[in-house]
Amino acid sequence: MRTAKFSYFQSLRFAWETWKHNVWFLVGVTFLFLVVAFVPSLLAGLVTSLPIWMGADSSSGLHIAAQFIAIVLYIGGYVLQLIMGIGFIKILLNFCDQKKSTVGDLFRTKGIFWRYVGGVILYSLLMLAG
Repeated sequence: MRTAKFSYFQSLRFAWETWKHNVWFLVGVTFLFLVVAFVPSLLAGLVTSLPIWMGADSSSGLHIAAQFIAIVLYIGGYVLQLIMGIGFIKILLNFCDQKKSTVGDLFRTKGIFWRYVGGVILYSLLMLAG
């Protein structure tokens, strides 16, 4: 069995041509990814800095409620980043296969979410071990 030789110039040419033909789609998807991914963190910061929480001591119900809301927003934001990260990879792989993608592909993770999460955890553990 004969293997094809890898060409750096050919891969760069393919990447450049793909980028040129899809530049506005990729810029838009990247912008949407950044906005949607960081909104929960901004909201969590806003919730914890509201003046009504500031007068409450750390053991009061208001302070605990603010912290709980912030934690839920942070976790929700992280899960949203994972989902959109999977979708972004799928969009880029579609372009490698010369298929069209839509913005909806950014949120389609059916069947691969938990494998992706497992891969992220494994990668993190390997980095920690190193």
